[in-house]
Amino acid sequence: MNDTAVAKSNNRLRWLCYIALGWSILVLQAGGFTTSIRAGMAFLDWPLSNGSINPPGWLTEIDKFAEHSHRLAASGLGLLCLIIALTHFKWEKRPLIRRASYGLVALVILQGIFGGLRVLLDRLNLGGDENFKAVFFAVIHAVNAQITIAILAIIALSHTQLWRSKK
Repeated sequence: MNDTAVAKSNNRLRWLCYIALGWSILVLQAGGFTTSIRAGMAFLDWPLSNGSINPPGWLTEIDKFAEHSHRLAASGLGLLCLIIALTHFKWEKRPLIRRASYGLVALVILQGIFGGLRVLLDRLNLGGDENFKAVFFAVIHAVNAQITIAILAIIALSHTQLWRSKK
């Protein structure tokens, strides 16, 4: 592959990382909004929402809209991160950045699992009085979101001219 083709693929990969980073911030905002209006339990099931990918009422009821939008946006982020990892597998020569992209996919998968456990272990689903397990996973979900964004930012920055010139 000639230098022009490599430069074009690096440019595309950089922009893909920027888009994913921006999207991850939107997912974080959607999650924060969902939490702030106490809509995290708008659906008592997971991974579906009321047993459906397109649950009734999610476009008309704010709590369902907030929670389902967060889930859909997060699914989109998972897809973007998978594309980033596959692209890094094919094109990225730096082992640390390549491994970071693989770790990013693992973090996003864990993030979904943590969010799901937060729902499934809530007292509304378990019928108990204590909610420690759900709160524990809610905190882990929030902290992991920030770690995910930080790693995505590092991957995106690793494709800048400034970073590459510091070899």
